[in-house]
Amino acid sequence: MIEQMIAGGMLILLLIWVLHRLKRQRDQAWLPRELRRATLVYAEQLFRARGPITLTAKVDRGYRDPAGIIILIELKIGSVTAYPSPT
Repeated sequence: MIEQMIAGGMLILLLIWVLHRLKRQRDQAWLPRELRRATLVYAEQLFRARGPITLTAKVDRGYRDPAGIIILIELKIGSVTAYPSPT
């Protein structure tokens, strides 16, 4: 009886993990290949740098790649494809 409960619990955990992986793949399918392993770190984020002048910028999306580099993305709504900002 205990073995069946443990096996059932492990099966449920495996199913949750598989569903999470499938959702992540579907959510990132529209991204360029270079960003599919990146993590979203900023979405519609406002940044301000104060000094002699104030600089304000709003980032549509910022992704951190596996090397730790943040790549900024300007999103367009409609049939236009999203492209990374030039560096």
